[in-house]
Amino acid sequence: MSLQNNSTQSESKFIFGFLFLFTLLSVSFFGPVFLEEQRYTVYVYAFLNILLLPNVFFFYLKKNSGYLFMGAMKLINLSVFISLFCSYYFWEQSLSDGLLAILYPVAGYNLYFYLVKKNVSVATIERIILIMGLASVVAFLISFMIFPRQIFINPYDNEDLTRGFQRIQLSGFGFIYLFFFMSLNKIFISKQGNIKWIIFAMAAYTCILMSLTRTYIAFTTIIALVYLFRNSKMYVKGLIIGTLIIAIFVIPNLSFVQKMVETTKGDVAESKDYIRIRAAQYFLDNFQPSVFTRILGNGFSYGDKSDYGKFMTKLNLSEFYYIEDLGLIGLYVYLGVLAVLAYIIIFYKGLTQKLSSEMNYLRMFIAYLLFIGLNSYATYNTSFLLCIVFVLYLYEANKNSRTNVPEVDKWNFETF
Repeated sequence: MSLQNNSTQSESKFIFGFLFLFTLLSVSFFGPVFLEEQRYTVYVYAFLNILLLPNVFFFYLKKNSGYLFMGAMKLINLSVFISLFCSYYFWEQSLSDGLLAILYPVAGYNLYFYLVKKNVSVATIERIILIMGLASVVAFLISFMIFPRQIFINPYDNEDLTRGFQRIQLSGFGFIYLFFFMSLNKIFISKQGNIKWIIFAMAAYTCILMSLTRTYIAFTTIIALVYLFRNSKMYVKGLIIGTLIIAIFVIPNLSFVQKMVETTKGDVAESKDYIRIRAAQYFLDNFQPSVFTRILGNGFSYGDKSDYGKFMTKLNLSEFYYIEDLGLIGLYVYLGVLAVLAYIIIFYKGLTQKLSSEMNYLRMFIAYLLFIGLNSYATYNTSFLLCIVFVLYLYEANKNSRTNVPEVDKWNFETF
């Protein structure tokens, strides 16, 4: 018995170590500036992704029945594989550049197959979400406090302070949102440590507000308020309503809110000349080199090394057209109709599948992903990719828990 327990503990530690390292590599360790020019992290991440392939092939030999998202994940996997050859044939991008191009945006989707194959415990995944969420919050707050000095790479470092103060977005910021929804859910279902989860939720939401990303803030707030209102006692609902009434009068007078409102009014005033609308029209009507790419996708471009990459960079710099601003349209342009169909399945099943009360944060995240996915590249963004994979797997694990499928590893999450 002791040998079996030791074997189980060793396997648990290995799985946790592999998943945690994979997660850190997927977000480039939150993008520290001293790693910006280093390539070894890319090679290690690529190697770990290669190790996942046997798990992918294993499930291609099995039917999808019994799994909520196996069909959708196979569609995404196929769309990535096919689009790789589309970028080679229609855009003359080398296969090596094409492989590097897909590594960070979408290769991590294959982790789903590993999680299902190993039947990893819910507690292991939640432990990783907790650690990554806390680390993301700390990295964000440090970056905010020491600005303009940089420890972590911030794509908005050179942006004018048009939104009131410095806008910060770090690699891995998607974990702040998943961490927030999980903490909010834990407040209502945790038998102990409610104060801990309240503090975690408040810290994460503070970072979300300070990110100054309008759609992210709006949808996070709406989803959180709906959840709070549905799950709180009457006196708490009264407090929520009172707080909202006060907020209606106070928030519009805050300087950074006024600046964001002015930015929004400017975007609305541009109407159909709004840059995102013009970009969408271009990528849908004039960008596609073939009817095949309209169906199967164009694939991802890699930097400025290939003609495809140079062309995309030119569009960014001269026309200010960014596929990443187009949400699911961008997903379609890159990966074709199969990937869009996969996400239709994910959104439908994610919003309709029954969940245990302790897993309600999964549905909150799926709802959030649906809303922000309309105008952001969250579905192929390294900061969100592993969050999505973990959420989809936790749906599977929650479904399996009702059929008593044994887990391969064990953790007591409440003792963390």
